[in-house]
Amino acid sequence: MVGTLHTRFSATTLERLSAQLIARRDAIRRCLESLQIELTDAAEHRDCSDLLDESSVDDADLGTDRLLMAQARRALASTEAALERLAEGAYGRCVTCSGAIPLVRLRALPDTQICIDCSRAVRKHAPEHEDWDAGWTTLV
Repeated sequence: MVGTLHTRFSATTLERLSAQLIARRDAIRRCLESLQIELTDAAEHRDCSDLLDESSVDDADLGTDRLLMAQARRALASTEAALERLAEGAYGRCVTCSGAIPLVRLRALPDTQICIDCSRAVRKHAPEHEDWDAGWTTLV
Protein backbone atom coordinates (compact mmCIF):
# COMPACT_ATOMS: atom_id res chain seq x y z
CA MET A 1 0.00 0.00 0.00
CA VAL A 2 2.72 2.46 0.96
CA GLY A 3 5.05 3.66 -1.80
CA THR A 4 8.77 3.04 -1.72
CA LEU A 5 9.92 6.53 -2.70
CA HIS A 6 9.40 7.98 0.79
CA THR A 7 12.62 8.81 2.58
CA ARG A 8 11.29 11.52 4.93
CA PHE A 9 9.21 9.25 7.13
CA SER A 10 9.86 5.93 8.82
CA ALA A 11 7.93 2.87 7.70
CA THR A 12 6.02 2.95 11.00
CA THR A 13 5.01 6.59 10.46
CA LEU A 14 3.86 5.85 6.91
CA GLU A 15 1.83 2.87 8.10
CA ARG A 16 0.15 5.03 10.75
CA LEU A 17 -0.64 7.74 8.21
CA SER A 18 -1.99 5.11 5.84
CA ALA A 19 -4.17 3.62 8.59
CA GLN A 20 -5.45 7.11 9.44
CA LEU A 21 -6.36 7.79 5.81
CA ILE A 22 -8.04 4.40 5.41
CA ALA A 23 -10.09 4.93 8.60
CA ARG A 24 -11.05 8.39 7.34
CA ARG A 25 -12.06 7.02 3.92
CA ASP A 26 -14.18 4.31 5.53
CA ALA A 27 -15.88 6.82 7.86
CA ILE A 28 -16.68 9.09 4.93
CA ARG A 29 -18.13 6.18 2.97
CA ARG A 30 -20.36 5.28 5.94
CA CYS A 31 -21.45 8.90 6.20
CA LEU A 32 -22.27 9.01 2.49
CA GLU A 33 -24.37 5.86 2.82
CA SER A 34 -26.23 7.38 5.77
CA LEU A 35 -26.81 10.65 3.92
CA GLN A 36 -28.09 8.75 0.88
CA ILE A 37 -30.61 6.96 3.08
CA GLU A 38 -31.68 10.31 4.58
CA LEU A 39 -32.09 11.82 1.12
CA THR A 40 -34.18 8.87 -0.01
CA ASP A 41 -36.32 9.07 3.13
CA ALA A 42 -36.68 12.84 2.73
CA ALA A 43 -37.82 12.43 -0.86
CA GLU A 44 -40.43 9.91 0.21
CA HIS A 45 -41.50 12.15 3.11
CA ARG A 46 -41.74 15.11 0.76
CA ASP A 47 -44.54 13.38 -1.10
CA CYS A 48 -46.50 13.30 2.16
CA SER A 49 -45.49 16.80 3.22
CA ASP A 50 -46.86 18.26 0.00
CA LEU A 51 -50.26 17.08 1.16
CA LEU A 52 -49.72 18.61 4.60
CA ASP A 53 -48.09 21.84 3.38
CA GLU A 54 -44.84 21.27 5.31
CA SER A 55 -42.59 21.56 2.28
CA SER A 56 -40.57 24.61 3.38
CA VAL A 57 -39.03 22.76 6.33
CA ASP A 58 -38.48 19.63 4.28
CA ASP A 59 -36.88 21.63 1.47
CA ALA A 60 -34.41 23.16 3.93
CA ASP A 61 -33.53 19.73 5.35
CA LEU A 62 -33.17 18.30 1.87
CA GLY A 63 -30.90 21.17 0.85
CA THR A 64 -28.73 20.68 3.92
CA ASP A 65 -28.44 16.95 3.24
CA ARG A 66 -27.44 17.66 -0.35
CA LEU A 67 -24.77 20.12 0.77
CA LEU A 68 -23.43 17.61 3.28
CA MET A 69 -23.41 14.94 0.59
CA ALA A 70 -21.42 17.18 -1.77
CA GLN A 71 -18.94 18.02 0.99
CA ALA A 72 -18.58 14.34 1.88
CA ARG A 73 -17.97 13.43 -1.77
CA ARG A 74 -15.21 16.07 -2.00
CA ALA A 75 -13.68 14.77 1.21
CA LEU A 76 -13.80 11.20 -0.10
CA ALA A 77 -12.11 12.23 -3.35
CA SER A 78 -9.45 14.14 -1.41
CA THR A 79 -8.81 11.21 0.93
CA GLU A 80 -8.62 8.72 -1.93
CA ALA A 81 -6.19 11.05 -3.74
CA ALA A 82 -4.04 11.15 -0.60
CA LEU A 83 -4.02 7.34 -0.49
CA GLU A 84 -2.94 7.31 -4.15
CA ARG A 85 -0.11 9.78 -3.40
CA LEU A 86 0.92 7.58 -0.50
CA ALA A 87 1.00 4.49 -2.73
CA GLU A 88 3.01 6.40 -5.35
CA GLY A 89 5.50 7.71 -2.80
CA ALA A 90 4.47 11.34 -3.31
CA TYR A 91 2.53 11.77 -0.06
CA GLY A 92 3.84 14.59 2.08
CA ARG A 93 4.96 16.70 -0.88
CA CYS A 94 3.06 19.85 -1.80
CA VAL A 95 1.34 19.47 -5.17
CA THR A 96 1.85 23.20 -5.79
CA CYS A 97 5.50 23.83 -4.92
CA SER A 98 6.82 20.27 -4.33
CA GLY A 99 7.99 21.35 -0.89
CA ALA A 100 7.78 19.08 2.12
CA ILE A 101 4.57 19.12 4.14
CA PRO A 102 5.46 18.81 7.85
CA LEU A 103 4.39 15.63 9.61
CA VAL A 104 2.41 17.61 12.18
CA ARG A 105 0.30 19.09 9.35
CA LEU A 106 -0.23 15.65 7.79
CA ARG A 107 -1.37 14.26 11.13
CA ALA A 108 -3.82 17.14 11.59
CA LEU A 109 -4.99 17.22 7.95
CA PRO A 110 -4.14 13.78 6.56
CA ASP A 111 -5.60 14.48 3.12
CA THR A 112 -3.91 17.84 2.65
CA GLN A 113 -2.19 18.34 -0.69
CA ILE A 114 -0.46 21.61 -0.01
CA CYS A 115 2.04 23.05 2.43
CA ILE A 116 1.13 25.83 4.82
CA ASP A 117 2.78 28.52 2.69
CA CYS A 118 0.80 27.53 -0.39
CA SER A 119 -2.35 27.26 1.71
CA ARG A 120 -1.84 30.80 2.93
CA ALA A 121 -1.28 32.02 -0.62
CA VAL A 122 -4.51 30.35 -1.77
CA ARG A 123 -6.45 31.90 1.10
CA LYS A 124 -4.93 35.32 0.43
CA HIS A 125 -5.81 35.28 -3.26
CA ALA A 126 -9.06 33.33 -3.04
CA PRO A 127 -10.68 33.81 0.37
CA GLU A 128 -13.80 32.01 -0.80
CA HIS A 129 -11.68 28.83 -0.81
CA GLU A 130 -10.87 29.17 2.87
CA ASP A 131 -11.60 25.47 3.44
CA TRP A 132 -9.30 24.35 0.59
CA ASP A 133 -7.30 22.12 2.89
CA ALA A 134 -9.31 22.27 6.08
CA GLY A 135 -10.03 18.59 5.87
CA TRP A 136 -13.26 16.91 6.67
CA THR A 137 -13.02 16.78 10.44
CA THR A 138 -16.30 18.60 10.99
CA LEU A 139 -18.31 15.80 9.40
CA VAL A 140 -16.51 12.78 10.84
